[in-house]
Amino acid sequence: MIETITLRTTPYTVEKAASGIRMWLTEDVQSESGQSIEMFHRCPSTGDFLVMLRRMNQTSPELSRLGLMIVRFLEQYGSVQHTLWISDNDHSMKLDGNVTTGITRPGEAHE
Repeated sequence: MIETITLRTTPYTVEKAASGIRMWLTEDVQSESGQSIEMFHRCPSTGDFLVMLRRMNQTSPELSRLGLMIVRFLEQYGSVQHTLWISDNDHSMKLDGNVTTGITRPGEAHE
């Protein structure tokens, strides 16, 4: 299962956001969450930033607490989209409704 968090902002602001996330996501946070965390910038830089959380042992499709915390942090820098992806190979999981939280804009509450 993969959880993606995409930030859309300016190239200057994405560097501030990425730096803040790197300082906040210590190895302790990553090991406690049981998830691997990867961060990506679009090339060439357009202000898009992606955080990908990968979980191998999740039995139900739901957004993680860590993912929700990252969204809260990134909302101060621009609009954020938070989405959950499951493998087509995992037929044991059934989706009961929408698992994406949608797009938020700066100043709007996140569901």
